[in-house]
Amino acid sequence: MPKAASAVLVQTFYEDNLDIAFIQEPYIYGNQITGLPEFTNKDQIAVKVNLSLGENTQELNICSAYLPGNSRDYESLPLQGLVDYCGRQKLQLIVGCDANAHNTIWGSSNINQRGEYLLEFISLNRLEILNVGNCPTFRNSIREEVLDLTLSSPFITNFVNKWKVAREISLSDHMHIRFEIEITLPTATTYRRPRTTDWNLYDALP
Repeated sequence: MPKAASAVLVQTFYEDNLDIAFIQEPYIYGNQITGLPEFTNKDQIAVKVNLSLGENTQELNICSAYLPGNSRDYESLPLQGLVDYCGRQKLQLIVGCDANAHNTIWGSSNINQRGEYLLEFISLNRLEILNVGNCPTFRNSIREEVLDLTLSSPFITNFVNKWKVAREISLSDHMHIRFEIEITLPTATTYRRPRTTDWNLYDALP
């Protein structure tokens, strides 16, 4: 990520009071990236966060991944290991990725072979595509395309909304993508069931 684009992201992050940013190709400090070590490398960063559910919490794994343009075997990528880990541990997962793949399923203008491979990977791993519409996520002087995907495990999909490609200037050839995770707990509803009411007891009440 260019330094100017990083500066814009940091400013947007604080001005709009955002909580999490998914960043591909970040700067590396001390030859190290902080995250879940077994699922973190130069192309992928994975961390755990806790979502508040009233008195309880829900553990959520979030991952920012860059899928190399020459990749054909997605099962060999670290992302597969993370997906398998979340499945075994019954953990929720959200992935923001620069997929470098075209498929009309997520709004691209056409379908290429990488897009076919990636769609198969998504289907086999029962992931959900959160992209909405076909607004380009990548723009440069010669072309524009939908190359960036937001994926999730099925359960957490129900709580993700307002997914959109932001209109703000990013100073990168990739646009900012925004969405919200809203965890709401069901509220108790009181009601009367006349058929099961003990009317004798009701009449005896003071």
